[in-house]
Amino acid sequence: KWDSFRVEIPSHKVTNKSHIGTEIIKVSKDNGNIIAGDESPLVEMSIIEKEKGVSYKFAKVTAQTGLTSEERYVIFVNAKMLGKDYFEGINERNIKRVYDYIISRGILDFSYDDFLDGYVYDADCCYDVEAGPDTWNALCSRVKNSVLHEKEKYINHFTNQASNVGLAFNTRDASTPTNPFIKLYHKGLELDSKSYEFNAEYIKQHGLKIGRMEYNFKRRKHFEYFGLEIKTLRDLLSIGAGVLKEVVLKTISRFYLNKRIQVRNNTKLGPQEFYIKYLISFAVEKGMGIDFFMRCVNEYKTHTEDVEYSQVKRLQNYITKSLDEDIWKKQLEENSAVDELFTDFV
Repeated sequence: KWDSFRVEIPSHKVTNKSHIGTEIIKVSKDNGNIIAGDESPLVEMSIIEKEKGVSYKFAKVTAQTGLTSEERYVIFVNAKMLGKDYFEGINERNIKRVYDYIISRGILDFSYDDFLDGYVYDADCCYDVEAGPDTWNALCSRVKNSVLHEKEKYINHFTNQASNVGLAFNTRDASTPTNPFIKLYHKGLELDSKSYEFNAEYIKQHGLKIGRMEYNFKRRKHFEYFGLEIKTLRDLLSIGAGVLKEVVLKTISRFYLNKRIQVRNNTKLGPQEFYIKYLISFAVEKGMGIDFFMRCVNEYKTHTEDVEYSQVKRLQNYITKSLDEDIWKKQLEENSAVDELFTDFV
């Protein structure tokens, strides 16, 4: 579902009912003294306000469109404009209510069709799941431990449960299609802290067990990367929930995580053999080297009294044979090299 986005409408389609883009003078409410704008023109190009926990922002910008430029009004839209129906997310069924809320602010005026045909950018798609803060934090820790080494610089793990717990991949401003801005955070904690005013007015529930993933489509090229042609708000809302889910849910794994080693074998494996190979693949992924597996031989000797040499040798040969697989040979060598360094330093 859509949580927020930015809509830009050409200025000739908008009636400006505010002071955006006009010269103003700031005057003190208490004594009437001029604060700013008397000597040099003061022009404010945006208005940012908040009412009952719902933030709204309007601005005027000059957009570059190829070799030409165009003046546009910008409307920052978010799902909190739906009030008590916030968790629906913004969709085709409720977008008219969002439009009505925006118009009711009395700042800009434009038609509903011009709103739908406005250019859309910086869209946040979110997916909610049931999870308490502790479970959510454990999930984030596990995800963090699976991040590719070269991608660790993009990770921010926040664990202050007084405000929130979660994991951020990259930043909104630095986002690219292959290093996107993705955020895992606990919506229940956020509603009890940062969004307390909104919660008290509309949701009226505390301690909600909701974890949220947000994926940011920063620019048009972020949509194009997934084969989506999105230019206007109308285009955005036409994307089915199933398509969004398929695109967004696997993006963390696709762009930031180590891939699972798949157990492959040209010959058929019995249940016990497959289970052993599955456990080996998991251990290799977690950084275990050859020494880890060979310690099993020594522990077998101490665990079993009067064990025969032939049985010990049989176990050793079985482990050696099991590790002789191309799918994890390179990773095993890297893990073993790390083991040696670890022994040197610790």
